[in-house]
Amino acid sequence: MKKYMIGMLIAAAAFITAAPQRVSAAEAPTQNAILLEKESDTSASVSLRLSNAGEKIASLQFSLHMEDGTEDAFTFSEEVKQGANIYDKRYKEETDVLNVYIAGKDSLYAEGQTLLELGTVSVGRSQKINAYDVKIVRGNEVVELKDLKASIDLAEETPSPTPSTPSTPSTPSTPSTPSTPSTSVTPSVTPSVTPSATPSPSATPAPSATPTPSTRPTVTPTPSTPGGEADNTKAPKTPKVSKVTNVASGIMIKWNKVANADGYYVWRKASGKKWVKIATVKGIGKVSYIDKTVKKKDGVKYTYSIQAYNNGKTSGYIKTAEPVARMRAPSLSKPKANGSGTMLVKWKKNAKADGYVIQYSRSSDFKKNCKKERIRSGKTTQTTVSGLKKGKVQYVRIRSYKKVKGKYHYSAWGNAKKVKIK
Repeated sequence: MKKYMIGMLIAAAAFITAAPQRVSAAEAPTQNAILLEKESDTSASVSLRLSNAGEKIASLQFSLHMEDGTEDAFTFSEEVKQGANIYDKRYKEETDVLNVYIAGKDSLYAEGQTLLELGTVSVGRSQKINAYDVKIVRGNEVVELKDLKASIDLAEETPSPTPSTPSTPSTPSTPSTPSTPSTSVTPSVTPSVTPSATPSPSATPAPSATPTPSTRPTVTPTPSTPGGEADNTKAPKTPKVSKVTNVASGIMIKWNKVANADGYYVWRKASGKKWVKIATVKGIGKVSYIDKTVKKKDGVKYTYSIQAYNNGKTSGYIKTAEPVARMRAPSLSKPKANGSGTMLVKWKKNAKADGYVIQYSRSSDFKKNCKKERIRSGKTTQTTVSGLKKGKVQYVRIRSYKKVKGKYHYSAWGNAKKVKIK
């Protein structure tokens, strides 16, 4: 029954090509939006805002693009689970697209509601996620909302540093200079003195205005703080690791730049062992490091953290980061053309791998006509790829992966091999 209803929903989506596109004031692009909001370095929430959601919306669908995703990458919100009869998703490995479908008997939006929380997308590493291809079924009409698109790069730092700028508004303490209006108080003193003829000396209280320069010296020290010397007397802020990936030469770590740092310490913790400082990276602008000491390791989980330093002072370092599994690409044999548009791909087993990803393309840079095939067992060492065009050269490469706490950790791609299809 569930598959039948999903089929109906997909059929409705296919009907879009024939249905009229109704983007009226009710679907004004300025008011409608699909929203991606960063929750962590590896996850983002997805919501759909519709300005006129009061009209019955029976179902909706949208697409998410991410690298090396799975159907498990998206988790439906409790709001969807309670309000919808059907909620399902389908991931296409060859295009890295996850299609999400939601349908209910009644309207998915309550009366007066304009924002619906759809769920959360989680990925194994920081990367860019795109949301697009939004379609809704309003009443009996399918409406395609082409203008609704969103993109978020989880590797980018959230503008947390900007809040530090509000600290600069502490300069409004300069409004203390308006204490000069205290001169307005001096006139109030002068009238009180005017009754006596001698009040001319009361003009001498005008020197009370001279104390105002005393306020100026208090202003002069403040520029000394922005001068930069005071910044070096403060311990730097704690850097945040933005990306950890396997590369051919080891594991690459990237982090955000800290304004008043002279350099950074790189810390590493192997599974079941203590934290160890493994490197010193000098210079504020150097925000990446490759740990080459783990190049020959396989299947071992490592956690990395970064600590900033300056003038003998150090920041803290985050000890709760998610681990990454060091994985090496398996050795790929030359593919064999078997005829009838097929090729046999063989490789050496990686005993620590949970599976592999084969990628093949007619271009050596793997940017055109590129397709992927996921091998879901680490014990498998060959596969046959069919449906290839005869007479064309195919380039093939492979990488291994390990699944840790539901997330995929991939090796770098191995060297590519080529074969002419028969």
